[in-house]
Amino acid sequence: VHDGLFTGQIDAVDTLNATYRVTFDRAGLGTHTVPDYEVLSNEPHETMPIAAFGQKQRPSRFFMTPPRLHYTPSLQSPITDSDPLLGQSSWKSKISGTDSETLGGFPVEFLIQVTRLSKILMIKKEHIKQLRDMNTEE
Repeated sequence: VHDGLFTGQIDAVDTLNATYRVTFDRAGLGTHTVPDYEVLSNEPHETMPIAAFGQKQRPSRFFMTPPRLHYTPSLQSPITDSDPLLGQSSWKSKISGTDSETLGGFPVEFLIQVTRLSKILMIKKEHIKQLRDMNTEE
């Protein structure tokens, strides 16, 4: 049994058993299966500063998603006006943006849609919870 720090090359990775097959550089050690928690890299880890993500300009949505019909939100949406909760939402009066405006690299119109969807899902989740509670009452 050899104790110490030894260098070598990884020949194989066994993800099922969380082990590496390592051929050691030192003469006489040969090739062994080593648990992953006992293996370190000699190379420094490649990292990116978090600030790089905030400053990076994202590519146009056209190249990232399949083509779809242009969404033109109307302030008098029949879906939101007929819904007693969403019809009273103040988001319509607070946000105005054009297609060319971006916030954090994302188009403002996209962020409006994501925020609106998030609010709708949160309200529906609460309604489902209330219905579930009513169904479990005796």
